[in-house]
Amino acid sequence: MIPIGVTCSYQEQHNRFRLNASYCRALEKSGGLPLVMATLKTGYAADYLSMLRGLLLSGGGDVDPCYFGEEPLPGCGEITPQRDAMEIELVRLALEWDMPVFAVCRGIQVLNIACGGDIYQDLTRREGDCLQHWQKAADHHPTHSVVLVAGTGLSNIYCGMESIRVNTFHHQAVRRLGTGLEVAASSPDGIIEAVEMKGRSFVLGVQWHPESLSLAEKKGGQELFDAFLHAASRYKRKSNVR
Repeated sequence: MIPIGVTCSYQEQHNRFRLNASYCRALEKSGGLPLVMATLKTGYAADYLSMLRGLLLSGGGDVDPCYFGEEPLPGCGEITPQRDAMEIELVRLALEWDMPVFAVCRGIQVLNIACGGDIYQDLTRREGDCLQHWQKAADHHPTHSVVLVAGTGLSNIYCGMESIRVNTFHHQAVRRLGTGLEVAASSPDGIIEAVEMKGRSFVLGVQWHPESLSLAEKKGGQELFDAFLHAASRYKRKSNVR
């Protein structure tokens, strides 16, 4: 089993951490050993990552706009600044170590911010029409399409398909790309749905929830975890990194 660190949400009003079990089940299907990172502390990224061969950023609440230089706008939801700081620290060190990183929903936004990009605080404030990005169907049901960028690693995972259908539960999204990131998929309304970083062992962020698709054995979910774990199985920390 391959040790994979999985971040989780923190509900301050209930003093508890929370993670949907579907993330762990999808990792286990691909040969991963999920290690839930139930902490809000910074300064320990190296201690955590030294035990791991991959980092999975899970979904959750909104990101504090102070991390990309903005004031909160109407529509920005509940935030956990400590989680933001901890995850950004983890991402930056994982990228420095070239450790495989897989970012889901909120995770793609954290990944982008960690690389110097920013996000829409609320898609209702974006100019132009938007699709329904917070679906009213069951969480495992794909409700809108995304167009894959040909030649990307994501396109290769899906065997060169031009588009796929995904599930969707978000009101924030990647806006300006962070350094090194490239668009791998977009929805028909122009929202960035996936990013990746070329020249790395594996860096992929998706706006949808493949763990829910995997749990329901729907196409489009488990393939991403399989690719992530394949990269993690080959990961070796370089001797010249701290």
